[in-house]
Amino acid sequence: MKIFTAFSHPIFPIVLLTVFSLKIEARVINVSKSGNDNTATGETSKPFLTIQKAIDLAANGDTVLVAVGTYNEGIDFKSKRLFVLGKFHISKDSVDLKTTVIDGAGLDGYVAVINGIGEKSELNGFLIVNGKEGGIHVIGNVQLKNLLVRENKGNGITI
Repeated sequence: MKIFTAFSHPIFPIVLLTVFSLKIEARVINVSKSGNDNTATGETSKPFLTIQKAIDLAANGDTVLVAVGTYNEGIDFKSKRLFVLGKFHISKDSVDLKTTVIDGAGLDGYVAVINGIGEKSELNGFLIVNGKEGGIHVIGNVQLKNLLVRENKGNGITI
């Protein structure tokens, strides 16, 4: 009787090849004021209208790329590892930073809730305004970059 170890078993190279050939690609999901949450695919030609709808449909590791405009909503990363990026992230134009706005419009709570559980999440390139409780509430491993947080009641950023 021949005894196999995990590494000497004849099927090991096939299993190893299969495991390492699986490729999981993160998506870029587009959001624009010209988008439509009902018909969007997230592609450049079919963007979502709201950031939250894109976040809801995103998977860990995806990037939500937001075009210039004012988005009257609150957003919640829902414990996903996401990169939510305003146009400033690409253009480095300060006008884009000031005109890509997440406006809480006086809604209860924070404008942005980011649960960076596990690997790092990122919010980058926005003006965050009008949060009733505050601007941004961070839980866990999160990078905040290139943000203007103002005109929020309560705290601007709570960690």
